[in-house]
Amino acid sequence: NALFYFFHAQLSNYVEQLCINTSIILESLFGPNANSEISHQIAMNLANHLQDLENKQNNYNLIKKFYSIRSKLVHGAVEKNKDKLNATVEQVFNLTKLIIKGIILNENLCAIFKSKEKHSVYLNELKFR
Repeated sequence: NALFYFFHAQLSNYVEQLCINTSIILESLFGPNANSEISHQIAMNLANHLQDLENKQNNYNLIKKFYSIRSKLVHGAVEKNKDKLNATVEQVFNLTKLIIKGIILNENLCAIFKSKEKHSVYLNELKFR
């Protein structure tokens, strides 16, 4: 799913569509099994996956801001601050590209993200990093 939506994200003609496709990628990679606190859990899983302690809080905050924008778009609201929309979506999409590249180039991570069982275990382990 992540690669499918990554392909479509790259072809997006509108930043709003890029935002939605990127959120689907992040949910495929870092989405929780439960439906509560989705943006918080995705932000935490992503920040912990990157294992960069210096930027962990920044990455978490970026994803939370991104999901706030995404939520507005999905529910029909218009983001009035187009500069904020463009900058945030671009930052998150660039971060997503790096994550996908890292997964594809790492044989162990690739195996984890291909297997539902291993992926579930990995996401659970991320909670405690």
